[in-house]
Parts: sequence; structure tokens; C-alpha cells
Amino acid sequence: MKKLLISVLLVSGFSGAAQIDIGVKGGLNIANIRQAGNIGGVGSGFYNPLFTHHIGVFGKLPFSEKAFLQPEINYSRKGSKPQDQIGNRFSLNLNYFTIPVLLGFQFDDLSVHFGPQVEFLAEFEALDQVEVSLAGGLQYYLSDQTQVGFRFIHGLSPIGSAFFTDSTGAPSGGVKLYNYLVQLSIYRTLWSK
Repeated sequence: MKKLLISVLLVSGFSGAAQIDIGVKGGLNIANIRQAGNIGGVGSGFYNPLFTHHIGVFGKLPFSEKAFLQPEINYSRKGSKPQDQIGNRFSLNLNYFTIPVLLGFQFDDLSVHFGPQVEFLAEFEALDQVEVSLAGGLQYYLSDQTQVGFRFIHGLSPIGSAFFTDSTGAPSGGVKLYNYLVQLSIYRTLWSK
């Protein structure tokens, strides 16, 4: 009962403040994976970027004239183009369902948003299935219904790790892999109340 009362108060607080928007979004991902650690004499660094896509739905829930909460549910393809030891490149495509919950601030036609994002990997059982990231970006309003956006997503939890030993069993290095992503998006509001 207590949870229901809190939910009703939150929804009524959001709905009384300003217009609630629901819409769709999609666009370009510029994805990469950062290797942290040392393996075979190769230290930390980024692989080659992979150009992919994302699509999803969003809501904009204002709680004051300038501040809002923007939850989303997205399908997003991430990965990179690593190079093997003999120089061959291959594409590593990782399919995620992502749930960002972003705090935003509106300044005329421009908004700034940031917040946590939980991501669920849809395949590749060898990698960690759940990832936590931090997202931040900008949205520019072309009209009341259409926005364009830029977002940077920084993986906080590793998507995979490996540790190695030499022939005597002594540690010889290890790596952790983290997702990094730049998104360029188009947002289209479908419903407002």
C-alpha cells in the first residue's frame, strides 16, 4: 500500500508540473571497447570503432519548469573492430537492451541530461550479461515534436575480463574490457499530455 501511495504521488507530481511526452528515437552508434590492463606486452587502449545503430522509446516526465526525468528502453548494438595477432580485423557486434534513467535540464531549445544506464546483453554467454554505464548528452529541439541528440555512454562495469599466468603459475597480466559509445539520435514525440 505504501508503494502504491508513493507511486501515485510521484505520477501526480510529474503530471501536475508540465507536459508529459512519449516518443521514439533512433540513430547512429559509434561504438568501441577499451582494454584496461596488460596482455602479451600490449597495454591499455581502445580497439577500432564500429559504426552501428540504436532504436528505442522514451518518456519525458517534467517535475519543474526546467527539470525533467527521461527514462528510455532501447535496443543498441555495440562492439568494436579488434585486430588479431597477425593483423586481421574482425567485427565484434554486441546486442544490448538498455534502460537509461536520465535527469535533464531544459534551457530554451537545448536540454542537458545525464544519469545511470543498465544494459542487458542479449547473447555472448562468455561476456558479463549485465553492464552498468553512465550516460550524458545534449538534445536540441528542432520543433515541439522533433529533437536531435548527442550522447556519450561510459561503461563503468567490465563486460569481460581475463587473467593470465606464466609457466610457473605466477601472474603475468590480465585485462578488463569496457564499452564506450557515442550516440547521434533523432527523437520524435508521438504523444503529449
